[in-house]
Amino acid sequence: MIQDILPSRLYNGYDICDPHEDDILVFISDNKLLCAITEDGLRMPAYSETEAADCRYLIRVDNTSFFTSADQKALAVLLERDYAFHPIADLRGCSPRWLCFGALTAFSYASWYEKNKFCGRCGTELLHSDRERAMVCPDCHNQVYPKICPVVIVGVIKDDTILLTKYKNKMSIDRYALIAGFAEIGESIEQTVAREVMEETGIRVKNLKFYKSQPWAFSDSLLMGFYCEEDGDDEARPDGVELGFASWMTRDRVPACQDDVSLTSEMMGRFRELGRAVLD
Repeated sequence: MIQDILPSRLYNGYDICDPHEDDILVFISDNKLLCAITEDGLRMPAYSETEAADCRYLIRVDNTSFFTSADQKALAVLLERDYAFHPIADLRGCSPRWLCFGALTAFSYASWYEKNKFCGRCGTELLHSDRERAMVCPDCHNQVYPKICPVVIVGVIKDDTILLTKYKNKMSIDRYALIAGFAEIGESIEQTVAREVMEETGIRVKNLKFYKSQPWAFSDSLLMGFYCEEDGDDEARPDGVELGFASWMTRDRVPACQDDVSLTSEMMGRFRELGRAVLD
């Protein structure tokens, strides 16, 4: 999956430091990331290319740190070269993998800083904590920390079939998905699984088994994958709002691994390989 970057390792603890010449600059605009995507892979601007001012540390991969900057002159220099703002979805599957995952994680932090400049309680401009990654209001002392959204990915199994779906707005795309949805306030992750499956397909589930989790920077989420069994009425009735298609598929009809990026694709591939043994 996209976070599998061994032997490299990502470090997301907060630090106060200055950039070195080989460190990476992260500029964002309208949910897009400044980078160059070519047939040779992903390239991010190095600090040595502009020596931008107003740099703030984000994360580190091995010995390479990522910094965000508000230096518009430095940005203008980079835009005159072969860098451009790309939707972060364009990075999906880019290589090298360590740089792709690092850039996406850094993008999430840079976006969080961009969206939390002012106190949501009193409107005062926030200051950065000198101890941790947090924004602090100097007036009302409100503290704001980075947040992620918990999401479930659900492989529902009946006998030796699995429930595959298509989103209503992507019916023409030859790509299947598992049931997915965000957790709501006041419910457990297990309750989220049951609710999402029922809301989207009208099917009850039982015997939940946790499979694996995945950080997903494309929606600032933490994905949690579950397999489970249908319980009772097995007629799949797509809700017509999010889903336009839902059907039970035997192992031989489950597509081969659609990519090596997402938890959804890995879970589908695992069922194709093992069948209902994924519940064991």
